[in-house]
Amino acid sequence: MDHKAFFAQIKSKDIKNKYLFCGSEEFVKRSAITALTAIIDEDMRSMNVTMLDSYNKSDFIAQCETLPFFAEHRIIILSKLPDKDDAKAIIEYLDNVPDTTIVVFNIRGNVDSKLSIVKYFAKLDLVVNFDMLDEVDAVKWVFSHAKDYSVTITKENAAFLISLVGRDLSTVNGELAKTASFVGEGNEIDRNAISKCVIKNIEYKIFDMQDYLFSGKAGDGIRVLYSMLDDGEPAMKIASFLVGRLKLTIEARKYIDKGMSKDSAVKLMGNNFPAKKAYDHAKLFDMNTLLDACKAFSEIGYLQISGRMSDKDALIGAVLKYFVK
Repeated sequence: MDHKAFFAQIKSKDIKNKYLFCGSEEFVKRSAITALTAIIDEDMRSMNVTMLDSYNKSDFIAQCETLPFFAEHRIIILSKLPDKDDAKAIIEYLDNVPDTTIVVFNIRGNVDSKLSIVKYFAKLDLVVNFDMLDEVDAVKWVFSHAKDYSVTITKENAAFLISLVGRDLSTVNGELAKTASFVGEGNEIDRNAISKCVIKNIEYKIFDMQDYLFSGKAGDGIRVLYSMLDDGEPAMKIASFLVGRLKLTIEARKYIDKGMSKDSAVKLMGNNFPAKKAYDHAKLFDMNTLLDACKAFSEIGYLQISGRMSDKDALIGAVLKYFVK
């Protein structure tokens, strides 16, 4: 199940007595733990919620068999899966976990689906996958959670914030909190406030660089590139992002060559900020130039490994060759 299904179970009070949490979206995962432990009265929570970083089968069973203290449930949260030697015994015991105990294996990141304990939870549909939110859901999250900071934001500006920082909600929440503090309680977070407060991610800096270069402001574009390198961004990482952007630009160029309108093309490409940028940039280049540029940035790693050129020099050379008009 996904995180939405789990939160729905909490809301309907249809909570199972065992779960396996996994996935890359750690902020939502932490929110799920908070929501689960909140079913226990705050005064009794510390005595009925146990978190285990290390354990063996005896520890695990003893904790599960302990009765709740003046509460309906006792919650056991384990930060790792059992060791191989204990896994079989623990799996056999899981069917006998008391109804008063809720066991959660809260695993950071993804898990190996081939492990027997993962298969056990998957068969019961009790693996809760906390995958990174897609762009639409991330925008909805910002729009709805702005009220937590006593501010408002339009969906358009929520989308702008997401375009700057990405979809990792730990980062998004930090930037939302910072911007809310800047505008003050009861006010609206607008585009100007976001631009002043939010730290741009590498992808957005690359958009800035391309916008400068493609509009004839070569000096500003190169300055953005050197700024990224000076800030410690690896040349290969920048090249990798550029390859991704170029592939999307090539797709846009195909639609342009077919005579498709911007709205129609962008809709097919994901109807998001990168798609709109790719379409605008594609109008400035022919297909052969875009294909050659994509190949050049893809080969930067090879040039470095072969000793022919450093990745930094190769990156700068490719930018100058294909993007400086």
